[in-house]
Amino acid sequence: MWNELDIDTRNTEDINVFKSQIMPNRRNVLYCYGQRSINIIHAQMRMSSSNLKSHLKSLHVIDDAICMCGHGIEDCFHYFFE
Repeated sequence: MWNELDIDTRNTEDINVFKSQIMPNRRNVLYCYGQRSINIIHAQMRMSSSNLKSHLKSLHVIDDAICMCGHGIEDCFHYFFE
């Protein structure tokens, strides 16, 4: 595989530049679409570590997971659909 690389890549002195030249781009476009802050919130919701009360209760941060509206537990479904 080394012999198949072009001369410029083989003669690269910086390891980070070398890695960027031989490694393909592995970013998943589904998770890197749009604003980064929104992507972070989306990931927190998927991993049950957001600021929703049900997540905070499961992390033992608060004692009560009831929503401020008083109609159930504040989880992702409740937040988006109820």
